[in-house]
Amino acid sequence: MIRTFRVILIAAVVGAALGTGWAFHRDAEDEQQRRAFEEAAEDPYAAGAEPPAQTGRVTLAAVEGLPQYPGAFVRPISSGAQLNVAWFATKDSVDQVLSFYEKEFTAKGLIPVSYQFSPVSGYAGYLDFGDHRMHLVSVLRQGDETLVFPSTSYPKKMLEGGASPPAGVPNIAGAEGAVSFDLGGGGSRQVWLATYPGQSLDEVAAAWSRGLAGNGWDVKRADEGGEARLEADRAEGSLQVAIRKDPSAKIAVYVTTAGPRGLP
Repeated sequence: MIRTFRVILIAAVVGAALGTGWAFHRDAEDEQQRRAFEEAAEDPYAAGAEPPAQTGRVTLAAVEGLPQYPGAFVRPISSGAQLNVAWFATKDSVDQVLSFYEKEFTAKGLIPVSYQFSPVSGYAGYLDFGDHRMHLVSVLRQGDETLVFPSTSYPKKMLEGGASPPAGVPNIAGAEGAVSFDLGGGGSRQVWLATYPGQSLDEVAAAWSRGLAGNGWDVKRADEGGEARLEADRAEGSLQVAIRKDPSAKIAVYVTTAGPRGLP
C-alpha cells in the first residue's frame, strides 16, 4: 500500500506538472489562439463546439470518480495508460473550488489530500486504495477565472517511471520517475517530468543547458524566485524547461515542447 506522505508528494508533483504545463502551453500560443481560448472559456460554444448530447454526468476518463462541478463544461487535454487530464474554467475562486471537492470527498467517506500553495493555486484529491488510482483536481487562477484540471493517474506506476524525453530533447543522466503526456497538437506539444536526486538546481540547469546546446538548440536561461527557466528554439520548434525543488527536496524538471513559432 502507498503511504499517505507519498500520496501527498505525488499529488503535489502531478499538480505542479499540470499547472506548469498549462502555463507553458498558453505562452506558446499566438494571440489569435489565445483570444479563441478566452472566448471559449466565457462561452463554451462560441468557438463552434457542439453542445453535449446530455446535461448529465460527464464521462471523460479524467473525471471518473470525481463529483460533477456545478456548471462545468469539461474538455479533455490528454489521455493515456497512466494519466488522463481534462480542464474547465469557472469564475469561482480557488478556495471555493477546493472547498467544493473537499466537502464532496468527505461526504462520500473518502480521505482527501489537499493543499493550497497560494490564493492562486492548489489541489485536492484522494487515492482509491482498491486500484491505486489517484483522483486529483489541480486549480490555477489566471486573470478573472479559475482553471481546473481534473485528472486520474496511477502514482505507483508513475513512480516507477521511465518515459523517454520528447523527440529532439536530450536525455540528461540522473533522471528518475520520468513521465510524459500529450497536450494535443498532433504530438507537437508535450510535457515531460522527472526528478534528479543528489544534485543542486544549478548543476541540473547547467547540464540541461549543455545538453540542449549540444542538440542544436539556441538556449536562453533566466532565474527567478528559486527557479531556473530555460527557453530553447531551433527550426523544428521551441521548448521551455522549468527547474525547481520539488516537495521532497529533489530537483524537478518540467519540459514543455511546442511546434514551430507561429504554427498551431
